[in-house]
Amino acid sequence: MAVTSSGGQLRADVAVVATGAWLDPLVRPFGVRVPVRAGRGSSFSVPAEGAPTRPTCLAAQKVVCTPLGEGRVRVAGMMELAPADRPVDPRRIPAIIAAARPLLRGIDWEAGTDTWVGARPCTPDGLPLIPLPACSCFGSAVPETRRGARRDNVERSHR
Repeated sequence: MAVTSSGGQLRADVAVVATGAWLDPLVRPFGVRVPVRAGRGSSFSVPAEGAPTRPTCLAAQKVVCTPLGEGRVRVAGMMELAPADRPVDPRRIPAIIAAARPLLRGIDWEAGTDTWVGARPCTPDGLPLIPLPACSCFGSAVPETRRGARRDNVERSHR
């Protein structure tokens, strides 16, 4: 197998494909199909006096707040399974605000900016695809899971 770039060609016996939620369409030309979907979380930032000073998870509301400094906080939540490149669903931000508003004071909800949606790779069981199904020459670096990469997932995937 070889990878060709502007810097030349690199040959290898194995490749790790770390393209996240875009994995499946990139490996299909090689006859590999992978069960990866985009788990998308919407977020925005708001001015916040008295908001959390540390990252805070409102688990029941499925909302996370991250202080940005300078009196602002990033509010994110409510993962959806949808195509990775789809624009932000305009219903998501009001839903996040409605869920978080009763628990957070001092936030100017109407002054939200920097609306964004990010796609994270999700597999049906949450385990990394190492190696990719039906192809021992490819490995994948997904999923990172919603809580970050977990060593126990990597160990279990090798059994």
